[in-house]
Amino acid sequence: KKDGTLMARDAVAIYDAGGYKITMQGPQPQAYSTCMHVPYAVPNLRLKGVAVYTNKQPVGPFRGYGQYPTLWACDLQMDLIAKDLGIDRLEIRLKNTVKPDTVTPLGFPIGTCGINECLEGVGKAVEWGQGDKDSVGPGKGFSTSWFASPTWGGSPDNPLASLVRVNSDGTADLILVGTDSGSGQYSTLCMMIAETLGIPLDNVKRLTGDTEYFPNEEAGLFTVTVAAYGEPVKLAAENALKAVLEVVADQLEANVQDLESRDGMVYVKGSPDQGLPFAEAAKIAIAAKGPIVGRGETVQWGYKQYGVQGMVERYVKFSFPGTAPGMSFGAAGAEVDVDKETGMVEVRRLAHAYDVGFAVNPLGVQTQLEGA
Repeated sequence: KKDGTLMARDAVAIYDAGGYKITMQGPQPQAYSTCMHVPYAVPNLRLKGVAVYTNKQPVGPFRGYGQYPTLWACDLQMDLIAKDLGIDRLEIRLKNTVKPDTVTPLGFPIGTCGINECLEGVGKAVEWGQGDKDSVGPGKGFSTSWFASPTWGGSPDNPLASLVRVNSDGTADLILVGTDSGSGQYSTLCMMIAETLGIPLDNVKRLTGDTEYFPNEEAGLFTVTVAAYGEPVKLAAENALKAVLEVVADQLEANVQDLESRDGMVYVKGSPDQGLPFAEAAKIAIAAKGPIVGRGETVQWGYKQYGVQGMVERYVKFSFPGTAPGMSFGAAGAEVDVDKETGMVEVRRLAHAYDVGFAVNPLGVQTQLEGA
């Protein structure tokens, strides 16, 4: 519309698949095309993804899964539209972003969404509206981002599962299938266990999961590990703590629900000076019950929402974004200087803002935003 409201998008994503068929030839073009329906709200969509076999080696996704080219194209187009209509480039973005508690035309639920706050934040950081915005030389620009938060696995027949074992010295072990991709996910899960059990973080270790512990579980969760496994890990820790408290309740002459474990001590709520160390409580419980191992398991959100067949259909149609329970959003603002004679570009300022939801591990989130 003349006021800058987006009404329709017609897009084709052509994907260079390399020379041989591999599993990504279907999902990758789908991911490229479906990534074009967010973060800007477009009521009418026609999206097409095409995989082209070329005389190259096979290729697959590496971080981002179709996001970068599509987001770049969409944001560049927003600049062109704003210029043609004479509308401020930040204003047209704020006007057209998806809104909280809505559903996109592809059927993706938008829950919480702070993308406008992100855009406003980066606009303030680069002092948008002050100085030259459009001519060659010093200039400012914006981009947006979003990413689905899928949780691989977790079907009703094979739920996401975790074990937490309490040892007689008061330490605890996290037993979970998967490998850390370097983003600190398992450190975060250990924090959740430490908080639940009321013991120091240094007393929680993560054992390398293998088929001796989990013969039937699948791993492959990449960087969505905390979102996927946070709930079963917390449930496992709660079950392990309950097993300990059930044994020591009689010794403390209290009901289980009246006991609390915090700062390495187990005590009656409101009386922290009348209790016993968690290590002692663990030793007593293990002597009475044998090994204390809590198990937690959950079925992924999508299976509850769509059923097994529905999840298959959404994956075939939309690739992995279709199986996600939520999305995260962000924005970036930049100020650059371009040398008119050489074309050299100098980045003067670069600002990022992200809607991260509740930060379970704030330092981990900060390092991810700075490093990734």
